[in-house]
This record gives sequence, structure tokens and C-alpha cells, in this order.
Amino acid sequence: MSYWVTLVDDYGQSVPVDAHTAGGVHEEGECRVAEMNVTSNYAKHFDFRMLDGKFGSQTIVQMENAVKDLGTRIHRDYQNPTPGNVGYVVDILLQWAEVHPDGVWRVK
Repeated sequence: MSYWVTLVDDYGQSVPVDAHTAGGVHEEGECRVAEMNVTSNYAKHFDFRMLDGKFGSQTIVQMENAVKDLGTRIHRDYQNPTPGNVGYVVDILLQWAEVHPDGVWRVK
């Protein structure tokens, strides 16, 4: 199982972000919108579902704290729920929220 985490604008469209390749499922090449597939294995370190329906600005402090606690040192296996893998993903989401604080998180 996994979660689709998306940051959307007032029209329900994914907001534009710097190109990224993070997440469990990728289209060919880089993604340039705030959408990411996150493995549910990560939930033991960070509950991504709690983002759903909140403005980006409402989640910044919690994500900053998570990144500080988890670190961002990634393991070569994306599925491995190491603190660093989770922190790395949360850090990307944090950057999106900082750029688009009025965006709303959708987690499915």
C-alpha cells in the first residue's frame, strides 16, 4: 500500500515545484508538480495522512521537526523505512509547503 501525497491550488491542480524524482512510482523522467507516491512503510516514522486537508503553512513546523529528528540520510532501498529515507521525503514535502504555503495537502 502507498499514499499519493499532493499539494494543490485553489482549483485542485497540483502546484508547480522544482523537478524531483523522489517517491516510489515515477513517470519517465522528472516530475515538476507537487505529487509523490509514498510507501506506507514510512508511517511508523511519520503519519502522512495527517497532512490531508491542511494548508502547507499549517504543516511546516511539524515537518521541520520531523526532518530534524529523522535526518535525511537515504538508504539505497527506497522501500526500507529507515528514519533517513522518511526524513528525506518529508524534507521534499516541507520545501513544497514553504514555496506554496496556501496550497492544500491531499493524501489518498
